[in-house]
Amino acid sequence: MVETLNSVEGSMAETATIAWQLTDVAAGRLKLTQQAGQEESGSAGGVTPIPAASGGPLITFDILADQAVFNGDGKPGYLSSACWPPHHNADGAGYLTLAADGTLAGSCSGRQPDVELRGTLTGRWDEAAGTMSFHLVTNSGRVGPEGTEGHANLNVVYHGAGPIVNGAATGPAAFTYTCDAVPDVHCADFSFAFTVSGTVPFTMQVVP
Repeated sequence: MVETLNSVEGSMAETATIAWQLTDVAAGRLKLTQQAGQEESGSAGGVTPIPAASGGPLITFDILADQAVFNGDGKPGYLSSACWPPHHNADGAGYLTLAADGTLAGSCSGRQPDVELRGTLTGRWDEAAGTMSFHLVTNSGRVGPEGTEGHANLNVVYHGAGPIVNGAATGPAAFTYTCDAVPDVHCADFSFAFTVSGTVPFTMQVVP
């Protein structure tokens, strides 16, 4: 299984990692931009609408955050405070598509009080080989109470792979969780910067 995860990271090396960063905090409003030089996200309401997928199979995807195993300190709640395609939070939106050539692509967004969520997934579903792999980047950008300048930027990057059996895939995903914060907002462990890694199970199912 370790070899499988290593092969996933190698196969995804040419995929542009989309990381989000907090670039402006004003009047309690978040603005997130992609480091890959794309246009700024955010609208008057704070969240850029994401188009729904049209046609194609129904795909479900979940990160089993409550079963995460950390290398050192960490809590499952660290991973659940994010979105992942098609969407994880009830107040969010997103999509996850499977192309005819097996390419997986998805995105999600969500909004909570003083929190803006983003997630982007790329990967491959190889029915003939009976394997799938994915690369997922999630971000949670948070601001402090009105009148303060504090903010926190939380990113989780996942690499996962697993066998396909009867249209469903399960397996482990290696993840790295990083947080950078400025008072009056702090990271989950009440620090202002930390990095933690580990593994977490995932499930994906394709219904034609």
